[in-house]
Amino acid sequence: MSSNASCGWHDKSALIRAIEEACLRSVDCRPGVDQLASELGLSARTLHRRLVEAGTSYHGVINGVRSRLAVDLLERTDLPMDRIARRTGFSDVSNFRKAFRNWTGQPASHHRRGLPDASLTSTHRRLRTSITHPNLFDSHEHHPSTRCD
Repeated sequence: MSSNASCGWHDKSALIRAIEEACLRSVDCRPGVDQLASELGLSARTLHRRLVEAGTSYHGVINGVRSRLAVDLLERTDLPMDRIARRTGFSDVSNFRKAFRNWTGQPASHHRRGLPDASLTSTHRRLRTSITHPNLFDSHEHHPSTRCD
């Protein structure tokens, strides 16, 4: 049995969901990798290794959550752009707008205008669909308390 299975992280998607949930709980949507790894009972190096095994990276998971959260906040709230930028981990709106365009291929302002689905790129449609993924916003995963490296 691998050390991953004995740690309770044999399911790579469960590990990714745990990181997504920690990101959503974080004030700026950017939890520290060392603290998060410790909470998960892993070293930072092991966390990075497990994510590589799952075909992703820590920053990839975090940026995925940030982009889905940004789309959700733009479409479902009236929060000003600067508050959305801060909530998704950006210190200024300009950097948020650049990242948002990079993530979705669309300016953030398009999500406030309620454009019809026909005008959306395939990337945007995937992002919109993934926002409703129940595992991303539910916080019921088991987090092991033992350390495994």
